[in-house]
Amino acid sequence: MKNFTLFTAILMLVAVLAAGCSDETVAPQAKVQEDPIEEFEWDEEVNEQVVGLWIIASVTADGIPSDVTQVIDMVDTATDIAFAVSSNGAYTYREYFKRRENNYVQLLEILGSARTGKNRFEFLADEKSLVGTWERQGDLLTLHVEIDNVKVDLIARDLLAN
Repeated sequence: MKNFTLFTAILMLVAVLAAGCSDETVAPQAKVQEDPIEEFEWDEEVNEQVVGLWIIASVTADGIPSDVTQVIDMVDTATDIAFAVSSNGAYTYREYFKRRENNYVQLLEILGSARTGKNRFEFLADEKSLVGTWERQGDLLTLHVEIDNVKVDLIARDLLAN
């Protein structure tokens, strides 16, 4: 009787163990984290809010008001920057020397291309690019960029605004 009880107990233990195992071995599943960066697409045409003739009105570097000549590498005698962006993607960058009120001498002109998407922009000229985000409020266009590890805001005024 002792052997029968021991044999029955072993048989029941084997049955319980067998019932707890399935035919398929399930490997632990790694958690898949979705990539937070969505696929980015550029617009077919430059956003109409960026299109225009702009002059840099003010600059901040890491939130501190700065002079444009200290933030952007310009021609030594240049005092102002203007740029034009057209809907077909043409981009023109110009540096000026201001002789007196409303009297400028153009020192440099670089032709390139522009593109936008959502609130991003990219200006390409002479194998150099300026990439960042933009926002427009009234006749002001603010370009948020990073130059030499410094967060720079270039605030440009629309020269064609009434």
